[in-house]
Amino acid sequence: MATLISTMVQVHVARRSASGTEHLVLQRSASEAVAPLLWQCVTGRIKSGEQAAQAALREVQEECGVKPEEFWVLPTISQFYSASDDTINTLPVFGVVLRSGSPITLSHEHQDYRWCSMEQACDLLLIPAQQRATEVFEDLLLHRANDPAFRQMYSIEIG
Repeated sequence: MATLISTMVQVHVARRSASGTEHLVLQRSASEAVAPLLWQCVTGRIKSGEQAAQAALREVQEECGVKPEEFWVLPTISQFYSASDDTINTLPVFGVVLRSGSPITLSHEHQDYRWCSMEQACDLLLIPAQQRATEVFEDLLLHRANDPAFRQMYSIEIG
């Protein structure tokens, strides 16, 4: 019987520009054992004793070298099945907004990055749950970010 686990986070990175919202997509290094060259959002493991939100901020810092200006819980989850260990993995999904012009410094896990429109990001992202979460984040940033009730439910203060 498959086991349900939640040991990872998924984090979508965006910035606002004069032309609208841009989403960051990262290309995994060719030397990575799992999914080399895959275009993805920030993903990573939750360390022992760490809360998911803490892991999300840490992963953004480790994989992109940046500190976000805004931090959101996205009202969606990501799931995938791993045949290698017979687990169903459920990931909380977060979104961060960077200041325009924030330099990206990639970790060894990634070899390239692109700032894209939502449509371009979804074309590069092969994992359907990451595509859907990109669309959810775009909707949040364009239509819900200034709603006080929504902000109270989904915005997280950065310490």
